[in-house]
Amino acid sequence: MYFFLSTDSVNNVNEDTILISLSYSILDNKYNIILTKSFILKSDQKQSKEVNKIIESFNKIHQSQFEYINQTELYNNLIEDARGCKFLVSHFNDHHTSLVVDLFDYEHKFELFKGLINIDILRNSMPFTRIRMHRKGNRLKIPSPKEVYHWLFNESPNQTNSFFHIPTLIKCFRELDRRGLIHQNYKSIDYVDDLVKSKLNFHISSD
Repeated sequence: MYFFLSTDSVNNVNEDTILISLSYSILDNKYNIILTKSFILKSDQKQSKEVNKIIESFNKIHQSQFEYINQTELYNNLIEDARGCKFLVSHFNDHHTSLVVDLFDYEHKFELFKGLINIDILRNSMPFTRIRMHRKGNRLKIPSPKEVYHWLFNESPNQTNSFFHIPTLIKCFRELDRRGLIHQNYKSIDYVDDLVKSKLNFHISSD
């Protein structure tokens, strides 16, 4: 099964990244959606103007889709719902997962998403897209979810918040898999990394 994850966050005055909300869906092996949940994280501290502004925007768009939740409740939901999943699917996986696990102590961090194989939709699509890559230091710029979606479907997705990110991720995932571009379809997970390096070398030598 597949655990699709997306988050919304904001940087406070100390440049710390604060998790505001997260959404996730569970798909079975035939890509049928089993469940979808969206949470706004409760805070004991006074919320910044930036945080309140984002939360207010959620309320205006789809208030009924978000449930307020504290850290303990969030952890219990994630542990229960991710049980039985094999793949964690997102975009910028390290960013979204680190925002979530950093909420908890070491023991809980270790258990959360334990054993899940990461599939990063942006990284998977990077070697294949027709999006114009450019040199950024010694690496290629990774396409945004909006760019990948437009490349696949020639239209723009709704990227308002984490609730809308999930159907965008699912639709991109299904199409990338239909085209044979998802990691588990390869004999070696290093195959995609080799393609990224090959494309990087091509673009650098073409500068």
